Amino acid sequence: MLLASLKHQEREFILVWRDDGSTDRSRELVRNAGLPHVVECAHAEPGQNGGPVASFDLVTLKALQTDANYFFYCDQDDVWKPNKLQTMLSMADGQSSSGPALWHHDLRVVDAELQELHPSFWAYMKLETASHQLSDLLSRNAITGCACMVNRELLQIAAPIPHDVVMHDWWLALIASASGTITAIPDALVDYRQHGSNTIGAKGFWHGLNPFTNWIQGWERGNAEYRSLFPQAHAAAQRCAALGITDKVTSNTFAYFLSIPTASSAQKIKALRHLGLRRGNLLLWVVAAIRVLNTPVDLPDL
Repeated sequence: MLLASLKHQEREFILVWRDDGSTDRSRELVRNAGLPHVVECAHAEPGQNGGPVASFDLVTLKALQTDANYFFYCDQDDVWKPNKLQTMLSMADGQSSSGPALWHHDLRVVDAELQELHPSFWAYMKLETASHQLSDLLSRNAITGCACMVNRELLQIAAPIPHDVVMHDWWLALIASASGTITAIPDALVDYRQHGSNTIGAKGFWHGLNPFTNWIQGWERGNAEYRSLFPQAHAAAQRCAALGITDKVTSNTFAYFLSIPTASSAQKIKALRHLGLRRGNLLLWVVAAIRVLNTPVDLPDL
């Protein structure tokens, strides 16, 4: 479905792709799709899956070798609207500011057969897309990879993508927030397909509070993601320092966030308030506070 939707785009593009160790007919399907401009990365051996972050890093580095000025990420599960590229490129053309920039749009949540589950991924997940502050993005990603467009200025400073980050789109969002601009486009330009094989997928905001879901497993998954935030934040702080992004707000935001694991209980709550995490939703703030106060984080490499 993805390949067919790419063929119907209203703008020409170069497809840079990589097979991350699949054992099906993926390579054959892409090569026979009839797309006019295709660049292949070095593929993984069948069964040798390196994961999405490492794979997208290789694709990113390869894409930077082209002469393109704007870059889009796509996943094999999704279906692009024919006007996706045109709509986003028109948004970029309408902005006069230069420097690192990221644009992202809403998505329509659908099942495997493209039946609508919700017209807006942002509303479904209750994402705060109006705010792209670094403090918000350090703890929750509101930007979806297949909904992104980034310019060359951003990609040049975001690459290479560290392999210990949570996801490539989260990393791009952090670097964009610290160094440039992020623009939200309300149009749902992708059908975001949900099925049993999704790497991340969409689960509604209330999914974790549903008494018929497994709270224990959900809480443990949340704890694991919480622990992974700090290596990612540390990598972003290091990248920003290397780029000379050392303004007081950015530096203090990183410092406050990275101090949380080793702080006292009172200091942890103070850091949450200073950063403004989950300030727009009391329930989320309480959940975050409980997790911060009770989840140990091992930071041997920070």
